[in-house]
Parts: sequence; structure tokens; C-alpha cells
Amino acid sequence: MSAEIDAKRPARSPRLADRIAASLRDRILCGEIGDGEPLPTQERLMEQFSVSQPPVREALRILEADGLITVRRGKNGGAIVHAPGEDVAARAIASILQARTVCLEDVGQAIRVLEPICCELAARRRDRARVVLPELRRRLDAVRAATGDAERYRSRSARFHQELVQASGNQTLATLVGALEALWAAHARARAEGGEWARPVRDADRERYARAMSELVEAIEAGDAALARERCSAYLARATRHTLVDDDRIPISAALVAEAGEDPARA
Repeated sequence: MSAEIDAKRPARSPRLADRIAASLRDRILCGEIGDGEPLPTQERLMEQFSVSQPPVREALRILEADGLITVRRGKNGGAIVHAPGEDVAARAIASILQARTVCLEDVGQAIRVLEPICCELAARRRDRARVVLPELRRRLDAVRAATGDAERYRSRSARFHQELVQASGNQTLATLVGALEALWAAHARARAEGGEWARPVRDADRERYARAMSELVEAIEAGDAALARERCSAYLARATRHTLVDDDRIPISAALVAEAGEDPARA
């Protein structure tokens, strides 16, 4: 009987605020409103949607919670658009993994499987000399210049890895691995700042890792997909050991990922 009643009951219409948020979300994701551009004022949105102020405010709160806008309060306030990137995906993944009580080693294992695939795909690209290698070399030079500074090295190394996964040319894979990299980097940074490295990271370690990155770029340049994958796997196996403790039971914290994404100095 209850099933028959539910079948006859009309589906609940989306709330007005949800419909406004959905419309604005589509405009952002389609690029109609670009990254860094302001949304129309609340007054203008009220006119466009023929609504009062409360549903517009609620719609903006929805978009802000999604990470698509930042709302600035005050006299010169307004809503600024943020095109979604790996940081948004990283926060969502971190929340799911934390709820499932997943440990950091699980993320490290996924990265060690997936990032070498990105390197292999990058080495197979016919346009790698023109599209891939210039930016990889620029990122690599930045890493080399920072081996004596732990914080600058971590930041620049993370950017090198971001560029490396983008070099695959597969946007789905790059987005997924980029999100995992961002999640990992947030936890590695927190452990380093808290003095909780499993093993001390010395200048010599960073120089050795920079050389490994250079050898990886050379394999991509040569178009040797198997070697690029092998070198990436070997590098990641060594590099992740500095973050992990012996029992590999560091819990995932979504808050750490959110904090990293909100700090412009760490972007």
C-alpha cells in the first residue's frame, strides 16, 4: 500500500535556491562566467530569477560550499568565481576516505600505480617535444633551484608532479591522480611542519630526488614509455617513504586538505 501511495505522490520540486544554484553552476562550468570573474550582484540575480533575496543568498551559500565561489562580505563584497580544479576533487575524495577510515598508505599505493601510467602516456605523445617537455623542464628547473629549502622544494615538487600527470593528455586520469597528489601533499606538508617525518629529509635527499625527476623527464623526451614508467615507479617508491611511518596507519584528514586549498600562499 505504501508503495502505491508513493507512486501516486508527485515528485517534490527542487527548492528555489537549488534551481538558482544549478543555473549558476552551469554557467560557471560552461565557462560563461570565467575563473576569477565576479558573479552578478545579489540585486541583479534577484532581477534575473524574479525572486527575493533569501533564495539568492542560499544559492550563493550552496555554490560556496561546492568551492565554486568565494563570497566577500562588506562594502566592497561580492562573489568571485573559482573554476573547479583538483583541489575540489581532493576535498571530496578526502571526505569519502576519512569516512571509510582509510590510511595514507592506501593513497600512496594508488599514486604509485597511477602516476607511472601518466608518465608512460606522456612518453607516447607525438607532440611531447612541443607541448609536454618545455613546461616539465621549467618545473624541473624550479625544483633543482630549491633543493636547499625544504618548504620551497615541497611546493615546487608538488607542482612538478601536477604537470607530470597533466602531461599524460588524459584529462580524466590527470584529474584523478592530481586530486590524490593534492591530498598526499597536504598530509606530507602537515607532517613536515609538525616534525613527524618518518625519516629526516636532507639536502642530499632532495638533490637525489631532483636527479631522479631529471632522469624521468629524459625518458619521456626519448619517447621510451616503458623506461618512463619504470623510473617513475622507482622514484615514487623511495620518495613516499619519508612521509610514512613504519606502521603506515596515518589517518586521512579532510580538514588538512581543505586548509591547504584555502591557503593562497600554498597554491
